[in-house]
Amino acid sequence: MTEVVESSVLSARPAFPAPPTPPTPGGPTVLVLGATGFIGAALVKRLLDDGLRVRALVRRRAHDTSGNSRLAQHGVEHVHGDLADTASLESALTGIRHVFHLASGQGPTWSDYLRQYVDPTRRLAELCCARGITLHYVSSIAIYDGSDAAEVITELTPPSDAALRLNLYARAKMANETLLADMRRTHGLKAVVFRPGIVIGEGGNPRHPGVGAWPNDTTCRPWGGGDHRLPFVLVDDCADAMACAMRLPEAVGQSFNLVGYASLTGNEYLDALQRAVATTITRQPLPAWRLFGQSLIKWALNKQPQRPERSLPSYRYVEGLSCRATYSAESAQRQLSWLSCAYPSELIARGIVSPLATLPAAAGH
Repeated sequence: MTEVVESSVLSARPAFPAPPTPPTPGGPTVLVLGATGFIGAALVKRLLDDGLRVRALVRRRAHDTSGNSRLAQHGVEHVHGDLADTASLESALTGIRHVFHLASGQGPTWSDYLRQYVDPTRRLAELCCARGITLHYVSSIAIYDGSDAAEVITELTPPSDAALRLNLYARAKMANETLLADMRRTHGLKAVVFRPGIVIGEGGNPRHPGVGAWPNDTTCRPWGGGDHRLPFVLVDDCADAMACAMRLPEAVGQSFNLVGYASLTGNEYLDALQRAVATTITRQPLPAWRLFGQSLIKWALNKQPQRPERSLPSYRYVEGLSCRATYSAESAQRQLSWLSCAYPSELIARGIVSPLATLPAAAGH
């Protein structure tokens, strides 16, 4: 398997700090990183519905305060800072028993991901370990090879070498999973990992890149032609699974694929979206061989020696974008007593129609 964690990430760890003073009675016990994001917002709502006190670590952005305002209106305490700011993390962890890490990293190079996402995740894990806090980390099914329609993917399925080589997002997710597993073995870190499928629902854009490439709002190039079933999951169902895991001590040390029971093919999804927006969505199926050829030509023409992240394209990786494999969520269903959406009609109503109502008019038509 491709080595996904550089030596700098799993280098000798500094001594962990002493646990903080006891929490203030009645204060928040759950910290959410990424609380204003798509899944994070649904999780916060679910935690509040369960009667829990929640704190959010949020960036201070003068031009974007709507997310913070909504948090405050719902009684969520928020601390300004971010994942890479150790001081703000330490402050936010006071009195906390569970941390949900939904923050994401990005950047054009692997060095960007290491600096902004992987190394800060390691530091967060160290802080949680020192305080006996359970860390719930949200990864992704992007780490898997979904190209084989005959394969059933479980939590024991190894990650895809091609995905880890070509997709920095998947590589970073797996790097974080690896370091958390390493810290569990060496320092007793309490951690739970979730791997959501193609997440849809309120707060998301129904023109989902998991269905296909979208050159514009009315054109989709469905992966693999759009005739196979995709691993959809409602965002509210994801939040339910995470809340269930928090209540079960035996979930610690486990990983869970989160894929809903109800499913649709790519074309069924596009049919439903087309009806909802009352606008024709042009479909331009892009066969794997053609997409691979385009990727190969682009790689040959634009290869930059100074960018080691630019790797030779993989036909298997391109096929994997179609998610033809069956993604099993049996472990979450059994261990967490997790019940996901069971009917395609409900999946369409809550995953496509409802989100459109909350989008700006220009995005919906």
